[in-house]
Amino acid sequence: MNIFADRDPYRAPDMDRSRRSLRLAFAAALLLSLMPFRAMAHPHVFVTTREVIVFDADGRITAIKNAWTFDDFYTAFLEQGLDKGPDGRYSRETLAGLAKTNTEGLSDADYFTFIKANGRNVK
Repeated sequence: MNIFADRDPYRAPDMDRSRRSLRLAFAAALLLSLMPFRAMAHPHVFVTTREVIVFDADGRITAIKNAWTFDDFYTAFLEQGLDKGPDGRYSRETLAGLAKTNTEGLSDADYFTFIKANGRNVK
């Protein structure tokens, strides 16, 4: 009696199953590699700054005003989804909301403004 009548006697019993599993895994990996994935990266922002130092009547510094201008790419990113008025421009309210959104978290980093006087940090 031949117990290997329907199989090759020299082939390992799980060889066919292993090959099928390997082919299936390869096909799945190939399909996954072709799928688009959203990049979850932090955008780089280039900022041009301008500072104005405000003095009081006695010549003491009372404030520093910062004006930030973002690069064109980041500006285009920020403008996505904003509604323009009938004149094709953004309203002051829209821009004020956008400015608030972009500056709320900056207070934790002192608005990236650091001042030293006589080698000591000034707040």
